[in-house]
Amino acid sequence: MKEVNQFNFSIENISKAQLLENPQIIADDLNKMPKNTFKDYLLDRITNKDGAPTFSNLKTTNFHIDGENDKGKFRITFEIDRTYCCSDTQSSNVDYADFDFELINNKLNATTNYFVWDIDN
Repeated sequence: MKEVNQFNFSIENISKAQLLENPQIIADDLNKMPKNTFKDYLLDRITNKDGAPTFSNLKTTNFHIDGENDKGKFRITFEIDRTYCCSDTQSSNVDYADFDFELINNKLNATTNYFVWDIDN
C-alpha cells in the first residue's frame, strides 16, 4: 500500500552495470518524467510557496547497491529556486530526498518519503 507522502517510480531496461557506471542516469530519468512528476511531488510537500519555487540541478549521490540481493539506496539532491517579483530578489537552497530501490529483471523500482526540514513542520 502506498503511503500518502511516498513517491515511487520505475526505470525500465536498466542494468546493474549501467547504474554502477553512471548513477546520474537516475536523476536524468526523473528530470525527463512526463509533467515533471517528481518535481510536482516535491512542490506538493513544501509548505512555503512564496517566490514560486522551482526545482533544478537534480543529481544522484550516495549510490550504493548490495550485490547479493540487488537492493540499495541513493540520494537525489536538488536546488529549490525562488524568485520574488515584488522585491526583485532570488534565493536558492539545496535539499535532498533519500530513496530505497530494488533492481528486478533490469527494472529499477525506487521509493522515497521526502521530508521538508522547515521549522513550520
